[in-house]
Amino acid sequence: MTESQTEEVTLEDAQKEDPKQLADIIRGRIPAALVYLIRFSDEEGAKDATFAKRYHTTSGKISDIRKIRNFKYVDENFKISEADNAAALAWADQMAERGDAEGSEALIELLENMEIGTEEQLAAQEEARKATRKPRKKKEVAEEVAEEVAEEVMTDEELEDDLDGLDDLVE
Repeated sequence: MTESQTEEVTLEDAQKEDPKQLADIIRGRIPAALVYLIRFSDEEGAKDATFAKRYHTTSGKISDIRKIRNFKYVDENFKISEADNAAALAWADQMAERGDAEGSEALIELLENMEIGTEEQLAAQEEARKATRKPRKKKEVAEEVAEEVAEEVMTDEELEDDLDGLDDLVE
């Protein structure tokens, strides 16, 4: 085949012929209450794929949760907040919308059995969560330092006042 006989294929044409299939999952941050249920499940021998299918997520996300690669602050003493509960209930609603009414009801039942934490418990958990976060980037720290230095810089009037006392020493 010569160059004149080859057919040019655009990116759009290639995507139409072989579209990427996205995983059929609920997108977004998985609620902390679900993380607790996944991490501390008493199901013996349950595989990551089992949980992934049950909660409409990926087995990679389940693996990360079970191996404590993320959500490190969710431990056996974890208590949910009203916001965590609402987020998990919204996740259950999405499961029902996807045709998994039975799974949604089972999740709601598990959530109803979870204890809502007190203000003190939730504050302690928030501190633990912050402690597990990655350190801030150098740029953010530099910006904070620059702001602090800018606050300490003298105005022209303050500088003149300070220099007035030095006039006698310079002569």
